[in-house]
Amino acid sequence: MNGSFDRSARLEGEAGSVSGVTTDAYVTIVTWPCRPFGVGKNILIACDHASNDLDYKILGYVKSGSALPVEVFSETTLTHGTQQPLSVDERYDEIKVQVKSSSAGNASSYQVDYVGGL
Repeated sequence: MNGSFDRSARLEGEAGSVSGVTTDAYVTIVTWPCRPFGVGKNILIACDHASNDLDYKILGYVKSGSALPVEVFSETTLTHGTQQPLSVDERYDEIKVQVKSSSAGNASSYQVDYVGGL
C-alpha cells in the first residue's frame, strides 16, 4: 500500500496514515511532499504483527524526484508489537518512508501515521 499527499489539500497540519504488509525488499510506503513545512514533521511507525519484526528507514530529498536521498534515519529494526515516534526538523522537499521484513519470508504488518506543519 502506498500513502501520499494530495498536493491540492491544505498545507498547514498535513496528516496521513498508511498500513499494510511488508515484503522482503524495501518498498516506499509513504511519499510525503513537505516543502511548506519547516520543523515539526512527525512520523509514528508501528509494527503491529504478533511475531514478525520489520526494518524501516526514512529518506529526505532536497529536491523532489532527485536520485540523491539523505538518509534521515538509517535502517532500524522495529520489534513486533512496538512503535517508534520520529521527528524530522530539517527542511526537505520530500520525505519517503520505506519498510521491509526483518527476516526473509516472514512478512510483518505496519501502520505509519504522519503530520507536519503544526
